[in-house]
Amino acid sequence: MDKNKFKLTESSFGRSVYMILPFAAYYVTLNLLIRGARLIVLYVARSNGELAGVFRRNASSVEMWCSVIAYVITIVLLWLLFRKSDPVEQKINPVNPKNILAYACTFVAGGGSAIALNSLVAFILEQIKVDDSLTQGMSFDAGKPFLPGLILYVLLSPLLEEMTFRWLTYGRIKKNIGESQAVLITSVFFALVHGNVVVAVYAFIMGLIMALIYRQSKTFSLCVLFHLSANVFVFVSAYVL
Repeated sequence: MDKNKFKLTESSFGRSVYMILPFAAYYVTLNLLIRGARLIVLYVARSNGELAGVFRRNASSVEMWCSVIAYVITIVLLWLLFRKSDPVEQKINPVNPKNILAYACTFVAGGGSAIALNSLVAFILEQIKVDDSLTQGMSFDAGKPFLPGLILYVLLSPLLEEMTFRWLTYGRIKKNIGESQAVLITSVFFALVHGNVVVAVYAFIMGLIMALIYRQSKTFSLCVLFHLSANVFVFVSAYVL
């Protein structure tokens, strides 16, 4: 085998691993923590004692709080692992009063995009009579506890996902392949972790918008705010509508 060809392949493999490492760290860590917490909760709930009774009576709440803990640990882990090797782009200062308008517009755009896309998807699915099960994941289950849901879905989820997809994965793909490719690939990754095909299409479009925001603004906090605003609409509408 040609030595130069071998080196090229080796280098390409190394770059590929480098680019997807943050995504892999996010996905594996979060899922292991959640699954591990569920097994512990299940074990305790099946045992005897007062704590087991509490777990059984508050199963939904316990599960949600376990997810909150898993998200917090994953956020801290990603920050500790990558904060030195992958500096966060933060061109616009959120504390500067001159930039308040940019943040206000981003918040409105996030909620507006979620409303528009949800309405469009609902209309299309109604016209083609698609099974309602395909829309699961586009709205929050109002039967679940409010407080842990608010913390998890509105605060932690946007932060963790933007850290993974926009800050880390986008930044690494951008450095190795290019900005346009980073926008597209991270949007595809974002869609893949959001369930069935209908929800994935919604997530792809939202991921594309957030990647473009990051590309144009070079500001991580704007992506988080846009994502947070979109989730606020989906979360609150489940309890209000």
